Amino acid sequence: MALFTGQHFAILGAGRSGLGAARLARMHGADVTVFDEGDPVNIQGALDKLHAESFRTISGKEARDLLVEPGKYQRVIISPGLDAGWPLPKKFTDAGVPLEGEMEFAFNLTDMPMISITGTNGKSTCTELIAHILEACGRRSIPCGNHGMSLSEVVSSGVRYDVLALEVSSFQLETIHQFRTPATIWLNFAADHLDRYPGMKEYFAAKARIFENVTSD
Repeated sequence: MALFTGQHFAILGAGRSGLGAARLARMHGADVTVFDEGDPVNIQGALDKLHAESFRTISGKEARDLLVEPGKYQRVIISPGLDAGWPLPKKFTDAGVPLEGEMEFAFNLTDMPMISITGTNGKSTCTELIAHILEACGRRSIPCGNHGMSLSEVVSSGVRYDVLALEVSSFQLETIHQFRTPATIWLNFAADHLDRYPGMKEYFAAKARIFENVTSD
């Protein structure tokens, strides 16, 4: 039996992360509905991709007016662009649905080694460079995560890599529980995303979570 057979997952966000998480959840047996509060006209391209793979979607006003019935969903997977404290995610958590970030969800469904890279500036360049160096050394790699393919897309693709070069944003780190990688890099820190965080202290704390579960090995 597949890992999530008989379970109904809510995926929040119709973009690349949401599509990857939807694929990965379905691959493991879950029934999936994707929610996005965006105007369906503005996100039609993303919705078309989901519909092409027969995913059920609820968007726009219907998503904003949603009433979540207790027990209807067993898990809610949130895309990194969404704050867990925003109204749509809170509809699910207030109904007792466990919330998990897209990156954390994918991390727990693969054993591929990863090098994680965070920082305010230069993450994408460093992630690309690390993947290039690994490839030049004969190790199959790909830049992914917050840059390029989402981690869920990579894991659901079925392609096996020797080492993943994983760009990690502070938004993704907000919802980790077990995430850790054998090598972890924090490049730098400067003022950014202060529309999301109350101040620099909160932004720093989100970034620092990349080391939260690191062990002596």
